[in-house]
Amino acid sequence: MGDQIKQNLKKYIVEQFNISEETLEKEDNLYLLGMMPRDVLRLILQIEKEYGIHFTETELANDKLDSISNIALAVRKHMHK
Repeated sequence: MGDQIKQNLKKYIVEQFNISEETLEKEDNLYLLGMMPRDVLRLILQIEKEYGIHFTETELANDKLDSISNIALAVRKHMHK
């Protein structure tokens, strides 16, 4: 499941933010990929919609949702609640 979440994230990033798949293979950190905070927020909102979950403000503030790996981990945690 974790790999599928990562693949979904990568697909969305490539489609919506014009970041190449090759770049995604080299870098996991969204900000180092050139994404802005508003882009990351847009990505988080899409994830919430796609997986039917909702991150609380506390989760958004405390969880490091700055990389594909960290977001996938947070989604998995949410889905196991």
